[in-house]
Amino acid sequence: MPWEYLLSQCRSAAELGPGRQTLTWSDIRTAIRRIAVPAAQVGGPQYTLVNLQTTFYTRASTIDRTLTILGFTVDVHIQPTSYIWHWGDGTTSTTHVPGRPYPAKDVTHTYVHATAQGAGLPLRVDVEYSARYRVDGTSWVTIPQALMVPGAVKQLPVKQASAVLVGPGG
Repeated sequence: MPWEYLLSQCRSAAELGPGRQTLTWSDIRTAIRRIAVPAAQVGGPQYTLVNLQTTFYTRASTIDRTLTILGFTVDVHIQPTSYIWHWGDGTTSTTHVPGRPYPAKDVTHTYVHATAQGAGLPLRVDVEYSARYRVDGTSWVTIPQALMVPGAVKQLPVKQASAVLVGPGG
């Protein structure tokens, strides 16, 4: 995500530090964006077949960090809450679980069209996180706006399979 200018302020050194400045949830959310919550990777097969219910998953973790912001010690707790699956075929699904590898069927998708030879569909999962924080050991405060982290794109070929009957002896 590129840097974006928001505002500038002139303050004396006496105005900064604990007791001189208050932190808002917006300040904390901005700091969380700077620690770079990692993009989720889609797990699953290297390719799939048309009309086959295919299992997918991701691994998004809870993050606990301690930051120093304007002289305050800020503990943050960032937790995944939902997963938005972009299947690459124009459809999306939202789940509240990250899925698990096959044979689990927590998160599945069935493709109805094959891709061209050597091509794949751009599959990704975006993860929505909730976050809370506490300043200098005070009570935890929930940030009211979710943090959305776009996932990394994985190319998924979708192949067409045909059944072939073979007589005795091959």
